[in-house]
Amino acid sequence: MIGVVLENIHQFRRLQEELSLMESVHRIITAVAGERDLRDLCGETVRLLRDNTRYNFVEVYEVLSRITGEVRMIGGGAEEDGSCREQEDLLRERGWGLVGLAARTGRLVNVPDVRDSPQYVPIKRTTRSELDVPIEFGGNLYGILSLESDIPGAFTEDDERAMSILSGHLGVLWAHRELLDRTERQAMQDPLTGLWNRRFIFGRLDAEIARCERYGCRFSIAMIDLVNFKSVNDRFGHTTGDRVLAETGSFFARSLRACDMVARYGGDEFLVLLPEADLDEAMCIVERLLERCRGLTFCGGEVQVSFDFGIASFPADGRDSGSLVRKADENLYGRRGIITRPEGG
Repeated sequence: MIGVVLENIHQFRRLQEELSLMESVHRIITAVAGERDLRDLCGETVRLLRDNTRYNFVEVYEVLSRITGEVRMIGGGAEEDGSCREQEDLLRERGWGLVGLAARTGRLVNVPDVRDSPQYVPIKRTTRSELDVPIEFGGNLYGILSLESDIPGAFTEDDERAMSILSGHLGVLWAHRELLDRTERQAMQDPLTGLWNRRFIFGRLDAEIARCERYGCRFSIAMIDLVNFKSVNDRFGHTTGDRVLAETGSFFARSLRACDMVARYGGDEFLVLLPEADLDEAMCIVERLLERCRGLTFCGGEVQVSFDFGIASFPADGRDSGSLVRKADENLYGRRGIITRPEGG
């Protein structure tokens, strides 16, 4: 009789713990659903799990390759010394360990005692058990929710169910965020060249003006125009003209400084944002860029397009984006840089 009572008490406590865990999962899902940024979504999930459950070591990894198991951490992080964190990052990037195993197989991994697992790579010396749950939706594996404990056999079937439910919701949210990001990026990109479009570059110009107003910085912009572009379309057709634009934009993007930004302003015009560059520095940057254009090799040299460019600097030539762009357009200088028709065009 006593045994039955004790068993009933045990079962009741287990049900209470499971109910409490499910309630925590529900609260977490509700709380993170509004997070717009993926890192914020994962970071808030980790924080809430630590604060509202008995899980005190939680991380979320993004799966970069299902073939190699390569991942990168985007939420969480242990309270440990830097060398340990650096070592763990290196191992996870190589697809090693139990997280890498979960990434390669796409299956939940629950190891009661990591000392008995040949796949486990010891990083945190006190870890005894680990639970890694795939974050997926629609057949796509996005990440891994990873939990560790200092207690052997810490993760039960109840934990597996609860974390699987949480991971399923995270997968839906993750997929939704990626779709929104792609849609927003497409709205900001020129479909022909893949460069930023006019709307986006004006937004960045406004942001750069605000930054420079606040910190007393300077910057310049350059308007670059393909002078004889109409003749390309007239003689060789719009398909070749589109290829010339795309090749030119790609070359500009590859050849500028890492901090610079180039956009297709419209038609055959490109607009370049040059942070921390005054008029003389901007002139040198653009002249070097157009000089490099002379090294482009294309088929037969049939199509020749020369460049004009104009530069405007903040704040000397204007204190708002519209004024700066108009000044750069007025300052167009004749500088010839020859490009020819792409191979196979």
